[in-house]
Amino acid sequence: MLFEVRQQPVTANELDDNVTAIEEQTDSGAIVTKMPTCGDEMCHCMIDNEKHGPYRYHVYCDDRGKVTVDYLGKA
Repeated sequence: MLFEVRQQPVTANELDDNVTAIEEQTDSGAIVTKMPTCGDEMCHCMIDNEKHGPYRYHVYCDDRGKVTVDYLGKA
């Protein structure tokens, strides 16, 4: 699962190494930045731990209450 809905905010020490704290909170969700790995064992992100990104995402709940993630592009 890429994102999880929680009642309490996540603390900075609970974040994975490839995720930064929320960049911006909006009425319609939050903007988050992620530094992912691609999973290719021969890629620099797996060999040297030089992750891809940063990439920005808009995370929000849609009209049905489903958590939705929209890719906003490279930061």
